[in-house]
Amino acid sequence: MSVIIGSGISSKAKKEAILFLIAIALIVSPASLSGQGNNKKSRGKQETEMAGLARSGTGSYEIARTLVLTENFSKALPLYARLLSKDSANVSLNAEYAYVLALDGIYDAALARLDRIWGQRGNSPEVNFYASQVFALMGYDPLATEVTGGSFSFPAPEWIASRAPELLQRHGGKYSEEVPAVADDALNSFRKANRLTAQGYYLKSAALFEEITTRYPDEFLPYVGYSIALERAGMLGKSAQSIEEALTAVGDSPDQEETRKMLNARLISVRSRMGTEGRLTSPVTSLLAKTNSDSKRLIAYAGGMFAQSFISINGRFGIVNKGAGNTSVDLGMTKSGDATSITVGLSNYVRQKVFVAGYGLNAGFGGGVSTIYFKLSAGLSFLNSDRTGSWDIFLDGQQPIAPKGSATTMGLSIGRSVYFGKR
Repeated sequence: MSVIIGSGISSKAKKEAILFLIAIALIVSPASLSGQGNNKKSRGKQETEMAGLARSGTGSYEIARTLVLTENFSKALPLYARLLSKDSANVSLNAEYAYVLALDGIYDAALARLDRIWGQRGNSPEVNFYASQVFALMGYDPLATEVTGGSFSFPAPEWIASRAPELLQRHGGKYSEEVPAVADDALNSFRKANRLTAQGYYLKSAALFEEITTRYPDEFLPYVGYSIALERAGMLGKSAQSIEEALTAVGDSPDQEETRKMLNARLISVRSRMGTEGRLTSPVTSLLAKTNSDSKRLIAYAGGMFAQSFISINGRFGIVNKGAGNTSVDLGMTKSGDATSITVGLSNYVRQKVFVAGYGLNAGFGGGVSTIYFKLSAGLSFLNSDRTGSWDIFLDGQQPIAPKGSATTMGLSIGRSVYFGKR
């Protein structure tokens, strides 16, 4: 591989790089990998404090967030690490942790943390807010805008909304080991950015490509690599824009005709995947983003009750009541012996810490018979740390009201609840 001469990349390097970029576009796949921060001194301090906090049992969301709001990031980080050790799959918690890492200037680990959960953010629109803040803290405003732009916005979570602008102003632009590496060796930085894309670190790769294209705006290859990383991260509008910038860098020279054809073909491919606002947006993500900003807190539940000669699969959708509990519309399917019926109903649940009790009315329709039941439930509901979901184990009983003589049923139900909307 040849080396950079002046501000350009040699023809041989360009040909090899084009082949490599095409290969990435065809075969790249996400990888669940975690990153380490660059600030070794900070990491050592965090590990020591985390051990002490683990012994004291004070690792909680409230304390961690209070430390962030008071700008004591070095003490907040081990608390978040301890919370994640108990709930490592929590998408929102991972994103919030990444945000605090970036506030402390540990950008590499922050982006790696976001990359781990980026493909799972559909039910957690706050992830986009935290990602935008990470990019803004790094000084990459175009990426920050791209993450939160489009047909709907991703509002700041209530706990940080009033302080986020001030924290961004006070702590943005801290030193990062990634930035000077681009100036020292652009070709190796280009290779590293491509490698990060191939490994599934799309956000880390995008940040590095942003730096490379800023420093070398007349080279078209970095724009192509940038476009691939952005496309894999779901930022299709900026991905197409990057290809347009590559076409501008290539120019109108006759000897670049094949390159222009390749770039135009990619531009058409990216645009064909774009929605009206230049990005892919799922209906679920749109709904969650809108409910998160404007409506009441909602609950969706799916589960089942199983007993001898009786199976009931149920779903609920409703409104979380102020204080605790929820009121829901129920829909399910029940099989008793050889008879199958559809059930609809209305139920109300109240919560006291992990203990939940509920009651309601259900109507079953099937086999030419309609039955009305009084339903009573009691059990345990285990919320995750950011209170966006729970695993529920209930003992459910159904007492027939009409017609007389119908069977009373009782069984154990196990299900999953998801909470979303305004908190």
